[in-house]
Amino acid sequence: MTAKEKAKELMQKAYDLDQHNKTTQSRCKQIALLCVDEILNDTLNPLVYEAESEFYLYWEDVRNELSLL
Repeated sequence: MTAKEKAKELMQKAYDLDQHNKTTQSRCKQIALLCVDEILNDTLNPLVYEAESEFYLYWEDVRNELSLL
């Protein structure tokens, strides 16, 4: 899955959690960014420590794609 597809998927999942569909796109974006930040800041994950790892770069790309939405 591309970073752009993952960004859209995370926003859609945040939106789908709201049964009354009152969550705005900007709020869904904030929720998705929070999730990505948690992944990147997870001190228990040794992959995060390697700033040039594919894992880290992928989630940085997801964060960037979310910013563009």
